Amino acid sequence: MLVLRKTRRIFYFYYDGIIAQVAKEKALPVGPEEGGFGMSYDLLYGRAGFLWGALFLNKHLGEDAVPKDILIPIIDAVLAGGRAGASDIKDCPLMYRWHGTRYLGAANGLAGILHVLLHFPLPSEDAEDVKGTLRYLMSKRFPHSGNYPSSEGNPRDKLVQWGHGATGMAITLSKAAQVRQTILIFFMILCLKSVFSRQLAHYLCVCAGF
Repeated sequence: MLVLRKTRRIFYFYYDGIIAQVAKEKALPVGPEEGGFGMSYDLLYGRAGFLWGALFLNKHLGEDAVPKDILIPIIDAVLAGGRAGASDIKDCPLMYRWHGTRYLGAANGLAGILHVLLHFPLPSEDAEDVKGTLRYLMSKRFPHSGNYPSSEGNPRDKLVQWGHGATGMAITLSKAAQVRQTILIFFMILCLKSVFSRQLAHYLCVCAGF
């Protein structure tokens, strides 16, 4: 058990060093860039992923493992990029593109970015934009299945994965219900119903499955 704890500690400090190196990237706190082009904003490859890694380290190494003076400008860049990307969409304060497509899921889209932003104490205006974007995202739900489209304007009710569809959305709604509105638990349950009714018969991997 002691060896396991020491190994885990070494692992955390190793990734703390990687995060410190990435934090020197000058493009991280710069945005917006054409509504999401340039350095991406998504959870899997972009700025939201960096913020998620920082949250992980701060949880296990202490709150100042990745200090706020590094995180706040990146959060501001994510919000600025989202506002630029949503400039032509009614009732959606934040929107992002990944390789030119407005994805809605957790890996490269809105659900993942919102999930990360919900972990930070935001000023009231920023918090309202996150709340409004979540409301917009919830409106995209397929009423007959409870699933969500993989991208903006995509009519196919096919993908039920962490990366696309109800699985990732359920995780985001769970966090939103925890910090904002308990009514969101109902929508989270609808997502889980879609996941369990359709996904368990398919893949078991993380991104493209359950």
